[in-house]
This record gives sequence, C-alpha cells and structure tokens, in this order.
Amino acid sequence: MDEDALKQVERLTMFLFERVDEDPDKAAGTITAVVEEAFGAPPMLSSSTEAVVLTNAGSVLINAGSRTENETDLARGELWMQAVVDSGLLDGTDREAAALYNLANSRLALTDISYSQALRRDSHGERVRAVAEQRITDKDRLRLARVELTRAAQLTSDPRHKGMQLCNLANVLDHSGRWVEAYDAYVRALDADPDNGAAAGNAAVLIERAIGNGWDFDGHLCSLYDHYLARAKANRAVTVSVAGEHAARKYDAMELLGSNKPVFDPPHEDAYRDWVAHHRLALIAALEGTGGHSEDGRWDAIALASVTDTSNSSVAPRVFSILNVLKGDFLVARRLAFEAEQVLDETGGWHLHDSDTGTYTDTLQYEVHGEAVSKLVLAHRAALDVLDKTAVAVNDHLEVGDDPTKVWFRRFWFEDKRCTQLREKLITHDALSTGILSMAELAVDMGPGGMYKHAQDVRNAGTHRFILVHQGLAEVESSLTMQAMTLAGMREACHQSLTVARAAFIYLVALLAVYESRSAPDGAPTVPLFLPDAF
Repeated sequence: MDEDALKQVERLTMFLFERVDEDPDKAAGTITAVVEEAFGAPPMLSSSTEAVVLTNAGSVLINAGSRTENETDLARGELWMQAVVDSGLLDGTDREAAALYNLANSRLALTDISYSQALRRDSHGERVRAVAEQRITDKDRLRLARVELTRAAQLTSDPRHKGMQLCNLANVLDHSGRWVEAYDAYVRALDADPDNGAAAGNAAVLIERAIGNGWDFDGHLCSLYDHYLARAKANRAVTVSVAGEHAARKYDAMELLGSNKPVFDPPHEDAYRDWVAHHRLALIAALEGTGGHSEDGRWDAIALASVTDTSNSSVAPRVFSILNVLKGDFLVARRLAFEAEQVLDETGGWHLHDSDTGTYTDTLQYEVHGEAVSKLVLAHRAALDVLDKTAVAVNDHLEVGDDPTKVWFRRFWFEDKRCTQLREKLITHDALSTGILSMAELAVDMGPGGMYKHAQDVRNAGTHRFILVHQGLAEVESSLTMQAMTLAGMREACHQSLTVARAAFIYLVALLAVYESRSAPDGAPTVPLFLPDAF
C-alpha cells in the first residue's frame, strides 16, 4: 500500500477517535470512504502495520455504528476486523487482542439491535421468551463473540484492557441468564484490574438480582454485594472511562446493605475445603467460599426446596432422588480432581507418588503416568457426564417425553439438529425461557467453535480413545487412537469441566424452582425436602 495513503488513514483515525460522539454518522461515513480507498473493499492486507491501522480505523467505525445503531456500519466494521484476524499478521500479540475485542464488540452491537427489534415485534407480552429466542437466532454471532473476548483476554498483557475484555464477556454471559459463569468472569476481570469499577458494579447488580430471587445464604450475598458495590463507588473514574457516565450513575444510586457477614472464607485446616473455595466449586447459593452455616463438613447444600405433588403418594417425588444422585456424581468428580492435584503438586508429575502401586514403562517422551493423572482424566470425564444428566433431569421432571437413553445435553434444548430454535415444550412458560436459554447457550459453547470446545474434545477422547499426558518438553503427536496433552493443559481442562458442571447443576436447580413456582395450582399440596441430620 502507498505509504502516504496509510498515513492519511492513521491521521484521520486519530482525529475521529475523540470526536465520534459529536457526529457519529459523519465519522462513520468519513472513515469508511478513506479506508475503502486505501485498503479496498473488502480490505486487503500485506503487513502488520496495515493490520494495526485497520484495527484502529475499525474501532472508530464500530463505535460510531454502536452510537447510531447502524447495522450497515457495524457489519462493515465486523468485516474489517475479521480481515485483520484472518490475515494472521498480528497473531499472538496484544494487537491481535485489540482486533478480537473490536470484532466481538461489533458482533455484540449487532445482536443488541436484534433484541430491540424482537421486543418491538413482541405482541403477546412474552418479553423474556422473545429475547431468549432472538439470542438463539443470533447464537453463532454470540458464540464467536464469547470466544473472541476469551481469546483477547488470554493475549492481552495490559491489565486495564484485560479487565475490560473479561467484563464484557461477563456481561454477555449474564444477558443470557448464565449468572454463575458471569460472576466468575467478573471476578477474573477484577483479578486482572482491581480498579475496574464497571466489573465490580456489574457484579453487585448480579448479586442484587440473586438476592431478589431468593438465593441469599446466611447473609453472605448481602456482604458480597456490599463488597463489590463499595469497590465500584471507590473506582468511579475508571468506571466512567471504561463504561461511561451512565454506568457510574447507576452504581451511585445503589445503596450499601450494611451486612457484616464475612465475605471470603478464612483458611481452614481442611485442605480440600480451601481448594473448593479457591476454585469456586461449592454447590451452594453463595458465590464465594463454602458458606458459613455448616461446620460439619456438609456444605454442598443447594437443593430444590419443594415440588407440587398432585399424586397423593406417600413416596417423595422422583426429582429429589435425581438431584441427590446428580450432586453425588459431581462431588465424586470434584474429589477425584482434588486428590489428583494433591499428588501432582507433591511430585510435579516427574515421579510416582509413594501411594501408587503400579510400575510403568519409561517411553522416553516425558510422559506422566500413574493413578494421579488417571484420576484427573476420570474427574474431567465424570464432571462432563453431569451435563447429560441435567438434561435427563429436565426431560423427566417437565415430562418432555424423550427416551432418557437418547437425551444428550448438546441437543436436548433445541427443536432441530442445527440448534436454531429453542424447544417449544421447554419454553411454554415465559418465565422458563431464561433458564432454558442458559442451558442451551452452554450447550452451544460445548460444541465446535465454542468457548468450552476443548473440554468437550478431551471428554470425547477420554471416553473413546487414550489420553497421553506429558510434560511438554518433547513433541508428542496425537493419533486416531491417542490424544496427547500437556499436564498443564489436562489440569486446566479438568478445572474447566468442573466449573461448567457446577454451573449447569445450579442452573438446573434454579430452573426447576421457577418451574415449580409457576406450575403449582392454587391450593395444591407441596412436598418440601427435609433431610435428617444423620443423612
């Protein structure tokens, strides 16, 4: 490209960047004309410098399109950013992260317009359902945006940018009812940038909603709400810079609750409990730690409180047994992962633990063998088995009628194999739509191109093939029979599978609770779940 033309685009971009709000339509038209003259339409790139200039110009166009809700400008910005990413000229750099962030933002702005249009078309008052169905219509664009934000955060070295990317990821998850995963992303955003008032404020809003839905746990959520709201108020200037004045004013108007319960668990003598708290893997309504009501070691207390019983039977409804089994399955997977990591932390995977009774052939490829690594693989597989069973539980309790032996988590929530439409039997009640959407989107993210695709691939390999774990110091090739993974990668995949399974279990309980609250006829008897102390 002509150097003078490139400099002209760069100068214009810098000029318009601070002036987008003055006249976004004019800014979009001007930057489009200059970029297309310099780069062509679609843009052609031949150097990393050109890719950086186009990334910055695309940021101006996407910001302008977002202000005016101009789908043409946003689609063009999406095209520019896709060209940058596909060029590979910025691979593995902070600049690639910036392009991915812009690309995700263009996709999200387009879906926001779709939601607004869907709500305007809604003539039956089913607003929640209308939004859920539109998000599934836009599922591919949303899936890509979640992956791009995740990847951008992995690449970014700048704490402020990493916090913004993770905060945006959390927002996207929360908008689909995936509040457990959203909370984790807000926390990671604050880990990256402790001053990100937007992440703290949005976490407080999420927690406030959980409290309003009856998810409070011994006042813990109230204290957590105060913790994050106070951080948002203390970092108002950062909130304004990353999310705008309107967001800061929203947090200004929110009031502290004055709760004095501990926000985070103090260290325990129980290493397992500390590990669970650190990784946020407890099955409780509290979003941090393991809760303060139980010191007897039984702190995985989340459960369905009651169901409507019209059978007049003396036998407890089957759903209680189903949830008991499902919880036990998850807890075993979690315990296996902990035990494996305890041994691996002691040995580093370089030698067998004294408790291992096996002898293993040294293949001279830095392979990791033994009970510990096999426990890690089994834990990963067992955790993701919980996903299929959550779908079976919904099929049974909502009386969908599918053959339980043919229910799969990745397909159950949809009418068609292409996953383009939410299942009508599951969203007959408007109130259920968000709960079904959270499961359906989670299923999309387990599939090809999803943010949890790696975890699903490892699960499939662990079921039908052999997973070969190694230290990563030598090139180990995968084959049709064997999938090679580094020890660090296997541990990461296991953590991810447990996080996903925990979220799915909590979404399941929330979904069933909403279903029961909406389906009980006036005066119908309910069956509360009471567990004896010795159980």
